[in-house]
Amino acid sequence: APDYSPEGVEAFRGYLENPEAISALTVYGALEEGRLLGTLAALEGQIALFFVEPEYHRKGIGRQLFQTILSEQGGRAIRVNAGPYAVGIYRRLGFFSIDEERVSEDGIRYTPMIFPGSGGPGRE
Repeated sequence: APDYSPEGVEAFRGYLENPEAISALTVYGALEEGRLLGTLAALEGQIALFFVEPEYHRKGIGRQLFQTILSEQGGRAIRVNAGPYAVGIYRRLGFFSIDEERVSEDGIRYTPMIFPGSGGPGRE
């Protein structure tokens, strides 16, 4: 996370190492011959984690993972607090910013974004 402060990196690591937080997520994975190529984790219409191995970027894996959660949301809006590196990726998926970039108290930089779903901009 080159765009995060040391405090932000530590806060994110703490989230990943929190068994209660992680077990609350619905996790989707893209596998090829037993190797995890990408993962998307969500909670109640909010994407919490979304990663694809760098050598598999721009090969449709992230889009397939996103299509999976999109189909399970039944047309409802999907939100994400996108890290600086991911804003462009989310825009290509159809998300748009709903506020300016923010920095959380624990140093994590993010831009609130939404995929409007079939109900239109901002509709749940």
